Amino acid sequence: MKFTFTSNKLTQIKTDAIVIPIFSKGTLSANAQTLDTASGKVITQLIKQGDFHGTAGESLLLPTIAGLRTSRVLLVGCGDIAEFNNQCLEKFCTAAVNTLKNTCKTVCLAIDDFHIKPHTADWILEQSLLHCNRVSYEFTAYKSKKTPLKTVLSEISFYTDAKHAQQTIKTMSITIDAINFTKDVANQPCNIGTPDYLVQIAKELAKKHSDLAVTDMDVKHLKRLKMGGILGVGQGSSNPPHLIELRYRGGKANQAPIVLVGKGVTFDTGGISIKPSSSMEDMKFDMCGAASVLGAVKAAVELKLPINLIGLIPTVENMPDGNSYRPGDILTSYSGQTIEITNTDAEGRVILCDALSYAKKFKPNVIIDMATLTGACVVALGTINSGLFTRHDHLAHDLLSAAAQSDDKAWRMPLEDAYYPDLDSDIADMKNSGSRWGGAITAACFLDRFVDKTQAWAHLDIAGPAYTAGKGAGATGRPVALLVQYLRNQSAKK
Repeated sequence: MKFTFTSNKLTQIKTDAIVIPIFSKGTLSANAQTLDTASGKVITQLIKQGDFHGTAGESLLLPTIAGLRTSRVLLVGCGDIAEFNNQCLEKFCTAAVNTLKNTCKTVCLAIDDFHIKPHTADWILEQSLLHCNRVSYEFTAYKSKKTPLKTVLSEISFYTDAKHAQQTIKTMSITIDAINFTKDVANQPCNIGTPDYLVQIAKELAKKHSDLAVTDMDVKHLKRLKMGGILGVGQGSSNPPHLIELRYRGGKANQAPIVLVGKGVTFDTGGISIKPSSSMEDMKFDMCGAASVLGAVKAAVELKLPINLIGLIPTVENMPDGNSYRPGDILTSYSGQTIEITNTDAEGRVILCDALSYAKKFKPNVIIDMATLTGACVVALGTINSGLFTRHDHLAHDLLSAAAQSDDKAWRMPLEDAYYPDLDSDIADMKNSGSRWGGAITAACFLDRFVDKTQAWAHLDIAGPAYTAGKGAGATGRPVALLVQYLRNQSAKK
């Protein structure tokens, strides 16, 4: 999708359709008033007749109006003007794209009438771009028959008074491309999206960008490093495990890097502690953390951010097999700490712990891991917020600020020593799973044991927002928007 902006007079914009907001109680926006006047009060008459009410998400397509350079005008309801927020903006963009995508090549959305305190017009433009992309994204790579209604929409223009519209669109186009890249990777069927596939994608990314390097640590390399966590989880699959290392050097040689770590379980059966069969097909999304690291690194490279960035992706397939790791096994992690396996379905933390320990070699400024780690976090926060765990208040502040700026929501969760005893083991340094209570917290506590207390580290449990399940299942590309905003903010400090 191509995104542009315009500041021409509304009546002079040449496009297949103009989308105009109408607020409830017959409140016309300034743009609606302009078109109402040009049309001889057509919009006013429609409202008086009760044909349009301005309810959020409501839409009405009008035929050609004299005096305009467009063949269509789409009215979209936006609700009470005093209560207009980002959710209303999303409904506006969704109605526009869904109504026009099969009939119009180009459309123009009039968004300069929108005000969402305390945000600027540039922020509204950013969010409009994200919303339009979200509703226009399609993953049809494996459909042999195309749908009867073909999407023809190829360009969306925004009528906006944003002060930095050109730069905003440039930056957000790169971010959106990274989000769609993340979705494409995560949406792959599990017979395609294996650990080897993630290695291939990382190498292809490096080929396209000379300032990005990739190292693939295969089974032989993992054995030399004694990464018992990754090897243990992956030993039951015919698709071998890997640890992928991506290195982007955009900053000074002595600048401490930011390390992003992403869980890459390309399919999670639960192993010997096998999951129920219902909805197990959605477990191909258990590598959304890995896909998000790839997307965030891609965006950082293409934005040419002046930072040093490391991406680490431990990737395995968790399968039941005669060679699978079992409940009761003891694994020795890369750090040397031993882990009693009490649940083979608590595998994400077991591969992440090796990657977190490995991250120390880079002497990083910050480590951030992201993982579809626990169903408990979905119970706690639903699908709206990522769970944020960290002992470091400044890092929590920076990540929550980025979440608010990008509207890629996160909520800080407790990370306290009082939860540690739930992981105590009689025969090893720790168990990999505690009781059913506070499961997202004890999972974070497990990871915390593999990071130095003085090291700025945060864990994002993205089990809720990373994908939608069931009918219409698909990756959302979250939390790439949050990560890219965070990296941009850190770059601005350099």
